[in-house]
Amino acid sequence: MKLPRREFITSTGGAFMAYGFRFLPDGETPSQHPRFARFDNADEVCRYVKQNFDYHDWLLIGSNGTVTALTGRTEIGQGLETVIVALVSQALEISPKAVDVVMGDTELCPDDGTTEGSSATQQVGWGFWQTALAASMSLRRAGAEILGLDPEQVQVRRGGVVSASDPSMTVGMSQLVVSSVVLVDLEPPARQELSGSYVDRGLDDVRARDIVTGAQQYVGDLGPGGLLYGAYLRSPYHEHLSPLISADLDRARTVPGVAKVGIVRGRPAVIGDSYHAVELGLKAITARWRKPPGRAKLNLERDIRRGAQLVTEIENIGNVDAPGPGGGVRLSETYITHFTTQAPLETDSAVADVRLDGTTVWVASQGPHLQRALIARRLGLGAGKVRVAGMPVGGGYGGKISNTVGGEAAELSRFAGAPVKYVYSRADQFVGRARAKEPCVIDISSTLNADGTIDTRHIDIINDTGHGTLDTYKVPNSRTRLYKTQLPLRHAVVRGTSFMQVNFAVESHMSHLAELAGIDRVEFRRRNVQLEAFNELLSSGADLIRYSTYMRQPDHGLGVSVINHGARELGVFFVEVKVNRKTGVVRVKRVCCALDIGTVINRRNCTVNVRGAIMWGIGYCLVENLVADRHRVHARVFGDYEVPSFRHTPEIDIAWLQAYPNNGPRGVGEMTCPAIAPAVADAIHDAVGIRLYQTPFTPQRVLAALRQTREGGVS
Repeated sequence: MKLPRREFITSTGGAFMAYGFRFLPDGETPSQHPRFARFDNADEVCRYVKQNFDYHDWLLIGSNGTVTALTGRTEIGQGLETVIVALVSQALEISPKAVDVVMGDTELCPDDGTTEGSSATQQVGWGFWQTALAASMSLRRAGAEILGLDPEQVQVRRGGVVSASDPSMTVGMSQLVVSSVVLVDLEPPARQELSGSYVDRGLDDVRARDIVTGAQQYVGDLGPGGLLYGAYLRSPYHEHLSPLISADLDRARTVPGVAKVGIVRGRPAVIGDSYHAVELGLKAITARWRKPPGRAKLNLERDIRRGAQLVTEIENIGNVDAPGPGGGVRLSETYITHFTTQAPLETDSAVADVRLDGTTVWVASQGPHLQRALIARRLGLGAGKVRVAGMPVGGGYGGKISNTVGGEAAELSRFAGAPVKYVYSRADQFVGRARAKEPCVIDISSTLNADGTIDTRHIDIINDTGHGTLDTYKVPNSRTRLYKTQLPLRHAVVRGTSFMQVNFAVESHMSHLAELAGIDRVEFRRRNVQLEAFNELLSSGADLIRYSTYMRQPDHGLGVSVINHGARELGVFFVEVKVNRKTGVVRVKRVCCALDIGTVINRRNCTVNVRGAIMWGIGYCLVENLVADRHRVHARVFGDYEVPSFRHTPEIDIAWLQAYPNNGPRGVGEMTCPAIAPAVADAIHDAVGIRLYQTPFTPQRVLAALRQTREGGVS
């Protein structure tokens, strides 16, 4: 249902207070928005909420006691809605049940960017906390003035403000809330000190019951009246390299249940009254596609290096070419990573209803406002003619930030002249998008001083963005260069960004340096980390896994890695593995981690996020592998792309610390993933004496390295 903005806002009560907030970038002067604006006409709030996009999110307090948080972010399973409810209810001293959260609807919610990385809690969530505290103080002052008390002597309740010592002294919310807009400028999250005294009260996930019982609706559950189903015929090759040559559509038009067949945006499309009819219609089409030129075979390292162009120097300090004092270790290595994809359980999905008076699209998206812009551009419309209703996302991991399914569904709806549902098949998800986490070649060389501290480090990263090379270790002479090359699969944002690739190389390299220097791996990291906080994390993680008293069993080993994600989220990971020398199978038995993410808003949510990310990291380094060549992706179903399952699940222990100066919450969603691969590689070496320089650590790769070791080669 399309609810007008004014009707929605006034439904919160006869009068309301609207708090809009934003974070100021470092060094920016606040724009000249009024701090307090009375409503001069019925459209005033619409003007503020709709047009002030630099005010990221809104908190509405109605005269009937309702509290509504409006955010353009979406729920992608990270528990953002629970975070907002926990923060707002505690700041306003009201029951969590009194807080409603409206997410990702472009008709109601302002644009505050896409839901990605770990930004939602530390920006949106913490912004609501600060703003709700300001609202609470405003209400307490107004209520205290009426009661003749000091603000410290009253408390906010859903029904209004009450004296802390005499519950009979009450001011109703209708007396306190006078329609107004309050605009709040906040310091950037990186500079925020803990405001107020937040306490994690262990709030259950507010969506848990609906998710478990199946009551929560995803896009695939929607069914507006007159709904049809639609889909495109996919090229068997990488679509961006393979335009349509010709198509015979006649047979498809005779399939029972098929309503319409045609060429839409250069591809055959079928509209039908059921998924089955659409599928049969697609199979009845005979199409010819241009085959991508050149050979299909892809030699990963050679093809990544071939044609690589220097893009930028990420870091260049000191002089990496100057000889150091000597007496230490010199080590040069190359690490190679592979193609992976997001593989969400919910494939890309959308329902679109394109009409003359406006277009509405319900879509599983991490960026509803970005989706609106993409859809409007695709349809040749102004953005104001498109409404995107963000839906709960059944797995995104970066893949549903700028996905095209919303625009495709809108095109199909306009072609059909009716609402259309478009749900990608699993093959569509693997093949049609032609995007993946890119494989990288990472050349890294270092020299050590005689005391085991790093003197020089030189890193060349070919084919990604180079996250994770800064801020972790003290390196007085360091040069990091980023190169790009052309591969047939285009870049995809995938959980962990390029921290996954780079951290595998850097942390594996650190463990090898420690061995060559004859220094314990944990002690070696202590000597070289930039932040003192890592020492406490290293001690805590080592205690969890009993590092100093570890009782070694045959073919078992321990590995360690550290991660500094964005210079704010810190973690130390210890991993125990068992390696089967006969089959080459690696099993992760245990993961112990010590994490510092600042204020933990909801430990349950954080624990679930970390456990899931650990499984993602295990999948990345042991089983996930998107097989592709220059012409096509070969995966069609999950049988072609293994993901970690319960049999891969290790014992997991987590310690939460605040060793780093506390600046509020700092996020946890992406930090864990990149730490697993290097820790597993290190543990494999500790168990059976081989070093692995390429992901994934398949049984074949492990057996080959063991064979090289037996034959006297270098693994």
